[in-house]
This record gives sequence, structure tokens and C-alpha cells, in this order.
Amino acid sequence: QYNNTTPVKGPANYLTLLVNRARMEGMVVFDYTDRFPVADKLVEAAVYYGFDGWFFNQETSGTSAADAQAVRDFMVYFRNRAAQVGAPHLKMEWYDAMGENGSRNFQNAYTSVNDGFMKSGATVTQTGDTLVAHEMFLNFWWYGTNSNLANSRTRALSQGVNPYDLYAGIWTENWRKYGVTPDSNSQGEIQIAWNNLFPEGQPHNTSVGLFAAETPWFKAQNPSGAATQDQLYWSGPNQDPTNTTPPSGSNTPNWYGLAHYIPANSAITKLPFITNFNTGQGNFYKINGTTVMNGAWTNLGVQDILPTWRWIVTSTGAKTITPSIDFADSYYGGSALKLTGTSLPAGVSQDIKLYQTRLPIASDTTLRMVYKPGAVNDAQIRVGFAFEDAPGTMIYSSAASTSNTSGWTTFSIPMGAYAGRSLALISLRVSSASGTGSYNASIGRIQISNGSVVPPQPPSALALEGKMRNPDEAFSTTLRLKWTESASPVLYYNLYHRRDTTTGSPRVWLGATPNNYFVAQDVRRFGTESAGFIEVEAVGPDHGVSPAATTPEATFEFEPYPNLHRPLIPSYPVTSPITVIGSGTDLANITRSFDNNITTFTDISSVNNAWVGIDLGAGNAAKVTAVQFVPRPNEAGRMLYGTFQGSNTADFSSGVVQLARVETRPVQGVYTTLMVTAPGTFRYLRYISPNDGFGNVAEVKFYGDGEPIAPQAPLSLQATVSGTTATLSWTPGPSGMTTGYQIFRSRLNGGAYTQVATGVTGTTWQDTGVTSTINYYTVVAENELGTSPDSNRLIVSPTTATKLNGSLIGTGGSWGNGPDVQSNVFDGNLNTFHDAPNANGAWVGLNLGSPRKLTAIRFSPRNSADNWPARMVGGVFQAADNPSFTNPVDLFVVGSTPTRNVYTIASVPDVQAYQYVRYLSPPAGHCNVSEIEFHGVTTPGTPSVVLTPQATSAQLSWSTVQTAFKYLVKRSTVSGGPYTIVTERVGSTSFQDTGLDPNTTYYYVLSAVNEAGEGPQSTQVIRRDAYSTWLISVGGIPEGADSGFGDTLAGASLPNGVRYMIPEGVKLVSGETTREVTGIVRNDPGVTVTLWRSGNLVDWTEVPVVESPDQSGVEAGFRRVGAAVENPADGNPSLYRFKFTR
Repeated sequence: QYNNTTPVKGPANYLTLLVNRARMEGMVVFDYTDRFPVADKLVEAAVYYGFDGWFFNQETSGTSAADAQAVRDFMVYFRNRAAQVGAPHLKMEWYDAMGENGSRNFQNAYTSVNDGFMKSGATVTQTGDTLVAHEMFLNFWWYGTNSNLANSRTRALSQGVNPYDLYAGIWTENWRKYGVTPDSNSQGEIQIAWNNLFPEGQPHNTSVGLFAAETPWFKAQNPSGAATQDQLYWSGPNQDPTNTTPPSGSNTPNWYGLAHYIPANSAITKLPFITNFNTGQGNFYKINGTTVMNGAWTNLGVQDILPTWRWIVTSTGAKTITPSIDFADSYYGGSALKLTGTSLPAGVSQDIKLYQTRLPIASDTTLRMVYKPGAVNDAQIRVGFAFEDAPGTMIYSSAASTSNTSGWTTFSIPMGAYAGRSLALISLRVSSASGTGSYNASIGRIQISNGSVVPPQPPSALALEGKMRNPDEAFSTTLRLKWTESASPVLYYNLYHRRDTTTGSPRVWLGATPNNYFVAQDVRRFGTESAGFIEVEAVGPDHGVSPAATTPEATFEFEPYPNLHRPLIPSYPVTSPITVIGSGTDLANITRSFDNNITTFTDISSVNNAWVGIDLGAGNAAKVTAVQFVPRPNEAGRMLYGTFQGSNTADFSSGVVQLARVETRPVQGVYTTLMVTAPGTFRYLRYISPNDGFGNVAEVKFYGDGEPIAPQAPLSLQATVSGTTATLSWTPGPSGMTTGYQIFRSRLNGGAYTQVATGVTGTTWQDTGVTSTINYYTVVAENELGTSPDSNRLIVSPTTATKLNGSLIGTGGSWGNGPDVQSNVFDGNLNTFHDAPNANGAWVGLNLGSPRKLTAIRFSPRNSADNWPARMVGGVFQAADNPSFTNPVDLFVVGSTPTRNVYTIASVPDVQAYQYVRYLSPPAGHCNVSEIEFHGVTTPGTPSVVLTPQATSAQLSWSTVQTAFKYLVKRSTVSGGPYTIVTERVGSTSFQDTGLDPNTTYYYVLSAVNEAGEGPQSTQVIRRDAYSTWLISVGGIPEGADSGFGDTLAGASLPNGVRYMIPEGVKLVSGETTREVTGIVRNDPGVTVTLWRSGNLVDWTEVPVVESPDQSGVEAGFRRVGAAVENPADGNPSLYRFKFTR
């Protein structure tokens, strides 16, 4: 069965009618209107859904001759009814399991016992010309007699039945080795008798019917591996149809591949022909080189016609090029054609034979290749082709350019010169005139079409016909959609989910279908939105794309979030009152399903009925609202049809209630969430695996009922860096369901954080703009109640200045007393590692000599093989104030398998300074780690400060203090303080303090700050008032004994204040009746100027002083003041003086 039941290019797409006796009797009822109603519905369903017919499997006992006759009449009716409704292509294939007398009887051949189901008279046992089934699947055990298939062919020819409508079954089901089939008891391994089916040098006796042709997928479990297995299945053990002999020592010596027996025959007969080398599955989906969906997908409805030959490479010398289907890149879909080679010898061409075709060439035909060269060099790639009238004459295009290696390039070849001819072969040629080293190139598309690309008319009337929560993933909504077809020819329709209608709104590809209806099974939020839009675009036969059809308002609303706020296991490892339970006695094995680590798993020796679970403890029975699980890596199929159960009986012998069931193969490496609606509360909860399941599950979580909880801060924030891309990952907080995450970044330590991403629904995020400077990140979780506190800060990447050194401490030793000692962990070499002699409890660390504030950790796992890094999962980095690590503080827990041969950077919490640090390996971890760096600081040193005074400001600058990220500038008007912080400078080593009173002296100190705290204050620097500045200039000491306004400098006769304020003294000009007293005084607003008169130097009287209207000749910074006074009437002398008060 295929997604959306879309037609498959290649084999017929049949649905199976697997019936028992009761079902069969109800199905072949002939009603009073002379009709078989079920047959009518089978025709209707096949026409509606677009598949090709039905495979009729009736192999139960207890049926009669009358049943056999009814089956025969039913199939005759089906054939006629299909023709009546215009669907004569619909076929019925009969399984060789029932004799004409109605008994269960496998003939394993076409015989007189079953031939009436292909062609008969009025009754199934009579010979005649009435056509019954279109085809017959001969049971698997035809190899038991050498003549079974030869006799089948002879009998079919004698009756006018095409022997190739008989399909000899071969049982290649998933786990079986290629080339063997089970015996008649469905056991053992019997070598397939190929010569009985395909006699050498003679016509094939019958066609071949492959049971479980999905075997390549089961043997691989991922698209890339499936493609390789697919080539082994069809092209043989060497993945080369020209060389099908199993190599010496092969474990499948009887498997030559189907290409050994069946020659190529092209299905490519009309234009346009386009292939994107898309297998119909992948790990992402791209359209024209742009990723429109990330995640595993399968949809055979968009599968392209793949190369006719996989793979045939010829060369004028040694063959050095290997073609393959590449799932790491794509131009359109999930894969591309990859050409790789160790070298291209000079002048030696490499020819890759791709497609057999029968394509008519017209005057406006163009062949296009979309490609991506791996490097700019003289390696050349050409397209080769040949025509039916000269199949042995290859024609090669000019060389495609290799100038653009970063993106896809289209290379066009006009074919009009060959108009009227039929294209028979397409190939590629790779060569180099001078020779190159390693070579690689990607081919994203080959297209042969006439004229220019024409966009089809858009579809219309998009409507939502129904929606529901996806039963296989509670975070997803399933939509049933329908629309009016485009008026233009359409290859298929692409469907997208768009968040909203704003420009630049994100959208994701949901799938494609040639029909005008679609079930979008897995539609998920981009962030925390409650509704979304669906868009449908028509894709024409030449891949022209129509405008999108959508709805004026939101197309649908999402189902509410599942309630995951209250995990029934609140923390890890599992502690009282909760205990882990399960089948078998290996508790450590069972506990791996409940260790919060998706890379470990339970594997129980019992094939069937194996289970793992938890006991919530007496009095703690709980209602379950949801379950989450992750399958065992590479064994997801072993969870299919497994169930989650609750009970209040410890051994689940009674009162068992099914909570949820795994109905589809779960996605690997991520949690699947299933809703639970079963009533009641349960003390005992478990997952029981299906038959052949071995209890295989990586992680199980049960959730209870209750009100929402605010999200908790994300844990274990870490990153790896490749080039300018930092990949961040983290784990959710232990409770309070998270619906999304916000990512914040700062370019400065201690600086402001800017939100760089929001609505992140996974637990990974990539920053593609990482520069050479250090970056700082925090992550915040969000749900319907708000946001969490910040995660621990992550530094990407810490500098060598903060790398801590110390003396080596740890449990010591090495496995087998070999070279993998603990000192390797701190040698700066990723190629060495520690392998402790003890599997459990091993650790390695440093005595830092004195307490240090920890800021970051960098580590890399053991790197000698891909399976070693998993040994770090669950390991913990710790700090302590004692070498025994009594009451240690956890700095970072390794929550996922780290990448080998690179450093992972780990965040650490804001804790006090510690002297001792270590990495404590998890159980069975052997302290396997290649390299560890602890980063941290002590309080920073003292900055050196320089102050430049200005009229109303002070310019301060200071030296950089290593590890400091902030500087505190403090000020006082009293020497020695106390000081007040006037600014905190981040990322700067200067500050201008403005708006100062010019007649006030200010005193400054600075201190540096880092994660360990504030360092010592700098030496005090002073911004002095104007008088103090002058006093220094004339040799005075403002803070000394002679600094006062009334003091006298040594050797001077005038007070300092007078010399400062009126350096030229007082002037007196006498007139007949008045006298003018003036002075040029300093323009210092902090000093009050008064004028006094006395006749005896004892009694003084103040004289009002004013600013003189004549300011000529006065230098800047001074002013002329004075007073006009009457001459004394008695003629006695008067004495005048200016008084200056601060």
C-alpha cells in the first residue's frame, strides 16, 4: 500500500483481498439484481483511488466446490464490470491456494486443478473460453518438482493463456538471505531453483512474482542503505548488471540479481521526460535546490524513473568513477545522482550508462542537465546520447562548465538538429585532459522537453473536509483536503503548510499527489500558533509550477497541545517511591528504557511478550494522559503493534487496560507522543513489545493528569562548531511541557542579549553567522503559561586565556595496562583517549591549585570508532572543594551522543569557585573520552587608569584586564571615597564623564569584573577644580598645607587665592568728586567677589561691586569689576581691597 494510493511507475499497484471462509461467503454473494455488490465496490474503489486491481488471496480451509464456482463467477463479473465503467485496465490476480473443488490446495504450478480460475467454461471445472482472473500467482514451492513451471508454460500455451500472466512466487521476505526461500512448512532455507524458472538459453517458463520486495528497506532501515540493498536485489551482488556472478566467499552465493535474468526494457516513451533521481523517500525534500521540508519521508507518488542500469560504467582504462544515489543532497526531492572517484587519469574517459529511452525528437527539443561540480579543475562532464537508427554511435555534448561549485547549474543542449529521430540512450562521460585527484559531482536533474516551460493553471476551491489529532503523533494534526483540479495537464500537486499570509512567512512541504484530494497526516506548528494555511500548487509535466491556491482565512486550526506537564517520573535516575519493573531479571537492562537517554535501549532475551515498566509505589496510582517513547536505534520496526498498558496488579495478570498502541513504524531518534484516553488510575505501567520485539525500546515516559505548569529552564545546553556554523542542542526541563524555544545571543560577554530565533519546536538550532569572535547564548522555553528562566549561558567558543591547568587526578589505570591512560585526556590531541580498566565509577580530573570560577567545558569523546561516543551519554562533569568529591556540584550532564573528532562546548551553571573538577563516566562508560578542557577565571586584576581633565568633563581611559568583561567607573567628591558607580562599561576601555561642575574636584577609581566577581580598585585619579589646577601650575599642592585660599606660598607675599583671582592687583583712579576702584578678576563662578573700604584697616565697609562696561583688553577667562565711590569729605585716605570667598 502506498501513501495516498498514488500510481507507481513500474510494477502494478494491487491491493490484497485476504479473506477467510466467512468473509469470502459474504463477499461473493450474487444479489437479486444479478450483481455482485462487493465486486461493484472493488471496481469503484480502484477507479477512485487510482490503483490497478486486486490480489485475491483465499487460502483458508472448509470451502466447497460451490464456493469455488462462486469465486469464479465473481472474478468474471469483476472483469466485465470494469470494462463497463471504462476501466478495462483493472486486473484481478488469483493466488494459487484453492482448487476447483473448493479445497485449500496449493498446486505450485498451473494445472488442471486450478486452471479454471484463469479460463473456463460455464463452470470452474469445465474447459472453455471464458476469461476469469487476469493473472495467477503460483505458490512458492514450485521448485519441489523440476517440471512444475515448464509444464505450466506448456499448459498455458495449449489453452491460449499467456504463460507470462503466470507469476512463480519467490519468497524473499525481509530477514531472509538473498537467493533462498523457505520450505513447504515455511521454515528453513532452500536454494531457489532459478533454472526451473529461467532456463539458460531458452524462453522464461513464466513471469516471476516477488513476495516481500520491500526486503531492501527492511535490510537497511534508511534511504541510503535501502538504495544500496535495492541495487543488490535487482542488479546483483556487484551492483552491476554486466557482472552478476557472486564474488568468491559471498554469503549469498545463489543471488545473481533480477537483472541477470530479465533484460532492460524502457518505460520512457514520451516527452517531456524528467528525472530528479528521486527515489520517493529521503531525509529532506528540496524543490529547485531549496529545502522545503526537513525530516524522513516516503511517497512513491513522486518517485522518478530511476536509471535503467544501476550501475554500468565503462572506461578506456581503469574504471575509477562510482555512481550512486545520494541522500545528502538533492535538486528536487530527496536524492540526487552522485559521481565519485579516487582519481581521473589523464585522457581516460569514464562513461556512465543511465537510461534506455524511445523519445521522439522535435525541432524545439532541448536536453537539460542540472548539476553541481565538486571542484574547479579541468575535469569535464558531458552528456552522451544515441538514437535508435544508430544505437552504437554515441554523440557527446560539449563540456559543462565547472566554474560554480556552490550551487546548481543548468546545462542546456539543443536537440533540434536531430529532429525526426528517436532517442534511445542517455549517458554521462567524465574525463580530464591532465588528470585530477579525487572527483565528485552531483546530477540533480535530466530533462528532455519541447519548447519552453509553461506553468499550468492553478487549482481552485481548496477546502478542508475534515481534521483530527494525528493518532500516531499527538503534537500533529491530520487534515483531509480537497480542491478543484487545474484545467491544465498536471503531473502532481505539491501541498504546503504556511504559518500565515505575511511576506516571508515560513512554509513546509506536506506531500504531493496526482489526485485532487490529499490526507496531510502530520501537520505541525511552526511555533506556538493556533491555526495555519494550506497552499496547493499544480506541477505540470515539464515541472512548470502554477500560482498557489489557498483559502482567504486560516484553512484549519490545530488540535490542542497534549498535556505533558506532569511526568510520572519527575527526575532521573529513577528513585523511590518509583521503581523499575519488567520481564526478566536483568534490572540494569530494563532500566535503560527509563534513564532519559535515547541512545541506550532495553534488549530482553525473550522474543515475545517482553516488557518494561514502572511501579509508582503504594498509594500513588495515577491517571495517564499521554505516553512518549523512542525506538531502539535501527530497530524501529520492532515496536510496531507494541502496546502500553496500565494495571493495579503487579504481574499484570488482571485488570489490564490498554493505554495506547504503536500503529506505525516510529521515527528513530525522536520522541513519539501518543494520547491516552483510558479512564482509571494505575499503579503499574508498562510497555509490552510485539512478537519478535525483544522488549526493544530506547526510552518510555508516562504523563499524568493535572493543570499546566510553567516551563522550566532548558538543560545541558551545548554546541559544536563547523566553520561559521554553530549547532546548539539542549534537553527539555524535567517538567512543565514546552511548546517552543527562544534563542538569545550576545556578541559581548556581559553584553545585552538579542533574540535570534523564536518558535523553535525541536531541541537543536543552527546559527550560521558565527564569526571569529566569541558568542554567548542562552535558551528559554515557552508554553501557554509563559517563558522559563534562562538556560545556563553557553560560550561559543571560549578563548585559550580561560583554559585552566592543574595537576592530574582520577581513578587511574588503563584497559589492559595499555597506552590509553588518563593523561591523554589533557594532552590536546583528539587522536588519543582514556580507556579506564573499570567499566563503572571511573573518573578523571584536575586539581586547579586554588578555587576557580568555572565558565565552560569543552570535550570530545573517544574517537577510534563510531560506537564509542555513546559511552559518554549520562556522564557528568562535576566540581568540588575537596579531592574526594564529597558533595560535588554537577556542572554538565552529557544528555546525547557527542560527535567524535570535534569538540563539544558545554554550558555550566553560575556556581561558586571550586578547586577540583572532574568528568565522572556513566555506568559501562570506561571513562572513554579523548579530550577535556575546563575553562574558568579568578577575579580580574587592576586596571591602569589615565584621566584627561576638561572644563566640564573628565575623559577616562584604562588598560584591558585579561578575562574582564565589564568595568565599573566610580566617583566621589571626597578623596578616598566613598565612591558611587557612575557607569558600567561593557566592551569598552574609555568613558567621558560629562556635566561636571568646573569648580568641584572629583575623585575616580575603576575596577574590573568577570564571572568570578569584582577585582581590586585602581589607583585614584583626580579631576580637579579650576583653582586647584591653577595652584598646581604655580607649584602649589592642593592637598597640602599651603592649598588653602588664605595660605601663603613659600617665598610669596600674597595669598594663593588672591594670586589666583586677581593677578594684576587693584587699580584706583581718582576724579574730582569720585574715584573708580577696579580689578581684573578670574571668571570663576565658584568664587564670590566683594569690595571693601576702610580708613583705618580695622573697620571695613562693603562697597557694592559691579561688572565694568569696559571689558577691553581683558583676556579670556577674566572680567573687569569695580565700583565708583565718592571721595571722602574729610579728605582722609581710604583703603580698598577685594575679598574672594569660595
